[in-house]
Amino acid sequence: MYVIGGDRLPIFLLGSQMQQSLTHLFCLAQVEYVVTEYGTAYLDGKSVRERCLALIDIAHPIFRQELLNEAKKYRYISESQPGKSFLAEYPQKLECTHTTKTGKQVFVRPIKAVDEDALRTFFHKLSDRSVYLRYFRKLQSMPQRILQRYTDVNYSSDMALVVFSPADGPNREMVAIGQWLSDPLDEMSAPEVAFQVRDDWQGEGLGSYLFRRLVDISDFFGVHRFKADVLGENRGMQAVFKNSKVPHVTRSDFGTITYMFDLTKVERETVLSNGEIQEK
Repeated sequence: MYVIGGDRLPIFLLGSQMQQSLTHLFCLAQVEYVVTEYGTAYLDGKSVRERCLALIDIAHPIFRQELLNEAKKYRYISESQPGKSFLAEYPQKLECTHTTKTGKQVFVRPIKAVDEDALRTFFHKLSDRSVYLRYFRKLQSMPQRILQRYTDVNYSSDMALVVFSPADGPNREMVAIGQWLSDPLDEMSAPEVAFQVRDDWQGEGLGSYLFRRLVDISDFFGVHRFKADVLGENRGMQAVFKNSKVPHVTRSDFGTITYMFDLTKVERETVLSNGEIQEK
């Protein structure tokens, strides 16, 4: 283990042989960063649960299940934590920067289990109207089971892309999310696609960008259909779907419009190794 003295707090660099002991770093309150060949965990100011999830995320893949079980055993994290993302290969090539309509630079990447608190903060910055249009009801808070469902994904049948601002630095805030989620009780059904943009970031084109990017990467993960349920009064999401030119059929039922997208009939684009999109 190597320690680099920074301006504020030390940085720890760990090799593979040390990664089975990552959870023991919780007691090191003065550690700002932990770095392994699998990534960097920013720990400054984080709770024990957040630190635990971040450390497991950058451990060697063969140790992650053991670390997850150990963390649950000592109640560092909830027994209900699925651990799907720790057992799947993180699609790093989908990380990229994006320029919005007004020229703002944002960072886009697949969601991680460690994003649970960022997603909670994102939710609490939404207006009541935005929450209602997305969840079809009023919610004062996002339940833990939903946070885990949205953030701890397997990067195949379930996927989410999140948008952060500023584009770099440790103090990024989540400003948008786009996702598809499959019904675990019905493997033959189409994954449900949805996206949400924080109120103060609406008008930047992020909804359209996220939907199109999900369409573009879906073929890579073997997803060929999307489903979406949209309230009839949600004109913004309806406009995104209409302007996307993705073939679809709709049906209406009691104020809800159900969209069925056939992704086999759309010219999807190629995802390059740097996360950028290349037209076919």
